[in-house]
Amino acid sequence: MKKIMLLAVLLSSFSFSNIDCGDKMSCAKIGLEFRKIGNIEKANEAFTSSCNLGLALSCSMMGARYEKEKDFLKSIKMYTKGCELNDAIGCKYLGDRLIKDKKIEEGLSSLKKSCKLKEYSSCEKIGAYYIEGKIVKSDYKKGYSYMDKACNQGKREKACKVLSIMTDALMNSKSK
Repeated sequence: MKKIMLLAVLLSSFSFSNIDCGDKMSCAKIGLEFRKIGNIEKANEAFTSSCNLGLALSCSMMGARYEKEKDFLKSIKMYTKGCELNDAIGCKYLGDRLIKDKKIEEGLSSLKKSCKLKEYSSCEKIGAYYIEGKIVKSDYKKGYSYMDKACNQGKREKACKVLSIMTDALMNSKSK
């Protein structure tokens, strides 16, 4: 109980117009505490400070927050920062947002980085794009490669099913 009271006093004493919570992890922890008590504005300020201090996850979290609020310019800015700091989820969401905005090459580049950072749902998504050929030129070899990574390294069930279907189709075409 004493810790909670001390934390409440500390939190209420911060001036968050120019938040200075020490380091990126402290800012993130303060952001989580503000979120717990329902003070989203202060939580956002703390997470933004954490991002500015280099915590990639905080950048991506703020990107998602802005995305939810339909402030897509801010969401792209925060996702970009998260992705630049090698947050796989930030890269994934940046890629998705850019593709929605018809910036296909940039979006694919972000998804590829996410895949490289072992966010295997991004590998699966890229594979599907190449196989379907709707937003990029159809390329079954690339599609298969990304699906293979999603299946065998990421254990993505859907990707494994697609690989199985592609392999069966290939075997059937060779036996004819």
